[in-house]
Amino acid sequence: MSEQTQNVSEQPENNNLSGLVWVLALVPLVLLGIIAALIVTTKGGLSELSGPPVEQVTIQRITLPQKGQIVVEVVNDGPQTVTIPQVTVDEAYWQFEAEPSTTIPRFGRATFTILYPWVAAEAHEVVLITDLGVTFAAEIPVAVESPQASAKLFLRFGLVGLYVGVVPIFLGMLWYPFMRRLGTQGINFVLSLTIGLLVFLAVGTWLDALEFAEELPTFWQGVPMVVFIALISLGVLLVIGAVRGRGETTPLGISYRIALGIGLHNLGEG
Repeated sequence: MSEQTQNVSEQPENNNLSGLVWVLALVPLVLLGIIAALIVTTKGGLSELSGPPVEQVTIQRITLPQKGQIVVEVVNDGPQTVTIPQVTVDEAYWQFEAEPSTTIPRFGRATFTILYPWVAAEAHEVVLITDLGVTFAAEIPVAVESPQASAKLFLRFGLVGLYVGVVPIFLGMLWYPFMRRLGTQGINFVLSLTIGLLVFLAVGTWLDALEFAEELPTFWQGVPMVVFIALISLGVLLVIGAVRGRGETTPLGISYRIALGIGLHNLGEG
C-alpha cells in the first residue's frame, strides 16, 4: 500500500519535470532566433568588409517559347548586386528585354527575353555579360520549342501517370492469388527482391538529390540541405513508427502507410 502511495505521489513530480525539460529545450532555440534576427536586421554591429567586387549569377532555366525567342531565367546568388547590360548568343550581341530589370539585387531573380532566330535541332550558346565584364554562359544542346501548358499536354502527362502509377499496381495485384499459394521460401524470395529494389531506389534517389543539389544557387547550400532533409525525414519516420508501435498494427494500417509512402515518393519524383 505504501509503495503504491509513493508511486502516485511521484507522478505529478515527473509530469512537472517533463514540462521543465521542454522549457529548457526551447529557451536556447528562442534566444538563437532572437540573435539571428538581430544580426540580420542590424548586421550585429559588424561593418561591411572592403574588398574586390564578387559577382555570381546562376542561370537556372532556358526555354524557347516560340520561334525567334529565347527566355533565360537567372538568380543572383552572389554577395552583392549584379548588373547585366549585355547578352550574346553564339558569340554575337543581341537585343533583349529584362524583367524586372538588368540590375539584380542579392538573392534576386530576373528573366531575360532574347530576340534571336534560333534554329531547330541545333546547339546555341547564351552568355550574360556583367558591367564588370564577368561572363556567365549556358548551352542549349538541341534547340526545340518548349511545350506550353494546354489540355492536350495535360492529357499526355495524365497518360504517363496512368502507365507508370496505375497499370503496374493493377497488374501486381493480379499476382495476389498466385502469391497466396507460395510457401515460406517463395514469400521470402519475393520479399528479398522487394528489399533489393528499395535499396536500389534509395541509392538512386540519394545520387539524384546530390546531383540536383550541385546545380542549386550557392546560397542554398544544396548538399548540406539534402543531408539535413534526409535526417529530418528519418526522424519523422522513427517518431511515427514509435507512436504506431504502441498500438496494435493491422494489415490495413500497414497497407495505408505503404500507399502513403509510395504516394510521397511519386510526388517527389513528379
